[in-house]
Amino acid sequence: MKKRYLKRMCSLIISCTVLGSVLAGCGGQNSEQTGNTGGDSDNSEEPYEVTMLTQGEPQEDQPRIMEKVNEILLRDLNMTLNLIVSPYGSISQQRQLMLTSGEPLDLVYLDAASATGFINNNQIIDLSDLIDKYGTNIKKYWGDDAKSANIGGFVYGVPNFNEVGNIPAIGMRKDIVEKYNIDVESITSLEDLEPVLEIIKENEPSMTPVYVCSDQPPVSRQLSAVDPLTDGIAVLDNSGLDNTTVIPVTQSKSYREKCELLHKWYEAGYINPDAATTTVQFESAFKAGSAFSAIMVWHPMSPAKFGGVDVVYAYLGDHIVLSGATGNSDYAIAANSKNPEKAMQMLDYLYGSEEVAQLLNWGEEGIDWVYADDNHDLVTWPEGVDANNATYHAQLSWALPNQFMSSPWQDVYPADVFEQMVQFNQEGERSKAFGFSYNTEPVSTELAALKNVQEKYRNSLETGSVDPDEYLPMYEEELEKAGLDKLIEEKQKQLDEWLAGQE
Repeated sequence: MKKRYLKRMCSLIISCTVLGSVLAGCGGQNSEQTGNTGGDSDNSEEPYEVTMLTQGEPQEDQPRIMEKVNEILLRDLNMTLNLIVSPYGSISQQRQLMLTSGEPLDLVYLDAASATGFINNNQIIDLSDLIDKYGTNIKKYWGDDAKSANIGGFVYGVPNFNEVGNIPAIGMRKDIVEKYNIDVESITSLEDLEPVLEIIKENEPSMTPVYVCSDQPPVSRQLSAVDPLTDGIAVLDNSGLDNTTVIPVTQSKSYREKCELLHKWYEAGYINPDAATTTVQFESAFKAGSAFSAIMVWHPMSPAKFGGVDVVYAYLGDHIVLSGATGNSDYAIAANSKNPEKAMQMLDYLYGSEEVAQLLNWGEEGIDWVYADDNHDLVTWPEGVDANNATYHAQLSWALPNQFMSSPWQDVYPADVFEQMVQFNQEGERSKAFGFSYNTEPVSTELAALKNVQEKYRNSLETGSVDPDEYLPMYEEELEKAGLDKLIEEKQKQLDEWLAGQE
């Protein structure tokens, strides 16, 4: 049963210490135990509706699922949830509109890069006291890191409980790996990959050896070349994780090395010629049969398929936890929330409710999914339902407050994948700046100009499309003209103050 499984997961978390006191106990992991988790449910009051903006793919039958969800929430919290699911390409605009228009909004999905502007405009509130008062489940999972999503002490959000850091990796088509007897375990660096890429180029002319897309996360971040310190312009060089000196990204030794190698690959024809401009993502390239591999990150929940194609991973580095590890997916509370305390109670409840997470992620049992095994560890399609005719299959767990509350999907993950993830989270080597985000207000004018310069150069450099010997000096010169020195000075000042507070 899932409850038995969650108790095993609790035991694993308790036994680990790297994340601090992650759990004080195992209560509150399912809806029967969790209940209100932070305040008394007064059913004599009019139910409060929490409006929550999240990211994902809208589903045809969301109203049916939300009806089931709200039956539970009314029972346990005397609240209802108005869930707004915004596609990746439009959430930034929708979030901005909802926060500035004054329309109802309580919980909002964001990251550190977007949070700083909302803090400066008084559009989100400091959650520190609310976490202390109502964050029962939040503190059980995050322990001392429950308030790690903060800027200058302003706790702008509660981090989603999912992977903490990643391992740089290359994902390769399994069928091609097997066809050429490629020894995956012998590949431990980008340099080790070169002979494999030559084999693919010579023998599979219709396939790009390494597919790179400008519309996906920056290669420098996937390869942990630098700790981006939010913006990726003034960074810490990750050739050593003890670094605390902020430098221009153009002066990072590890960044330069990655750019040089990728340019060598580009010139050799290992990378697709349109890498700097294409918006066709690697999943589509795998599906079309036009790509052998892609640079990715790995953790135990990394998919075994992309575009319906089986992949195998080679690990290209260590498990690194950068400054933004708890700042890339968070839930904030909007300043125009009519009842922030209710909003926090709802957020904390979602951290601990298996029942609601299962509904939001997979839908209704027997209609959208069924248990695939007698132990109720895995789920799968009901008879007659599949990806082509399903009316609810949101796969929202990565965007939900606690990714580990819903069941793993059969044929995608093993039954113990959440135990693996919890263990994985304990093992990462942390940047000295883990948990640091900076206030951009003192350099807001310069930062706008710097980002324009970054937009001009980063894709070309990080896809290997241009020669770094020529373009890195040009990049740095334009950054300097746009206010780079002021950004470095301000960020170093804030980092030093933050580091002093960690002692």
